[in-house]
Amino acid sequence: MPHAFLLHLTPTHKVANHPYLHQYTHGLFYHLLQTIDPELSAQIHAAERNPFSLWATEQRDGGILLRVGILDDTLFQPFISVVLQESLAGLGLGQDSYRVARVLATPEGHRDAGFLNWDDLLSAEPTDRLRLRFLTPTVFATSKNDRRLYTPLPLPRLILKSLLGALQRYSPLTYNRAEAAALALMFEEVVVTRHDVRTQGHKAGKASLTGFVGNVDLRYTGSDRPARTALARLGELAFYCGVGAKTPYGMGQVRPGAFAQSKPTSRTKRVRAGAA
Repeated sequence: MPHAFLLHLTPTHKVANHPYLHQYTHGLFYHLLQTIDPELSAQIHAAERNPFSLWATEQRDGGILLRVGILDDTLFQPFISVVLQESLAGLGLGQDSYRVARVLATPEGHRDAGFLNWDDLLSAEPTDRLRLRFLTPTVFATSKNDRRLYTPLPLPRLILKSLLGALQRYSPLTYNRAEAAALALMFEEVVVTRHDVRTQGHKAGKASLTGFVGNVDLRYTGSDRPARTALARLGELAFYCGVGAKTPYGMGQVRPGAFAQSKPTSRTKRVRAGAA
């Protein structure tokens, strides 16, 4: 099942600000993955799409809050175990060392934490509306004439293509080729009804990119139930996988929003029920 959790890291000594924080946290993740399973680390590193996203923010106390989203069911428990084990000696970020002060894994601990059962995603209630809040700069990688281009616009087809790709690759709820092609056509009928976005720069590893942040409301203008069901599933998955390119470097972090007339999101209800 997908997981999102936060690690509150505190420095073992006073440190300066990190100009390459997202590159450092990306390196730390793969160091920990290498400790768990070198072969698995190599496979994930070579994959076209990673089963994880990372988002790091520096705190006023000199610590770092690192949010980790994981789609691969087999990674969560081993990753938490190796984090706590390695933390005793210190987790390296660049030249500095940190220890884990807290692990926040439920919405009660932090609103950007939680988990989602694949079976619950299967039963997601169909919807024709989706509201997404893009917390960190978001871009979409496209190719033209063998050149890689980055699009910093909230185009519905690119948002949904990104999310559908994550669902197809890492969940047991995959659509067959004909169904996926049909959904792609239906998604052409999704439009932006409201948005409040702006561009913002971001250093993703060695690349400096410009993405968009802010709120985007989408609406499916058709009536096909499969598309409405898929829209609901993708909206819930976005919280865990992020949207667009460079999500392992802090980009494309998303928090689904609820419309005023909607009920509380099923993510919150499920996690709280499971934690009770």
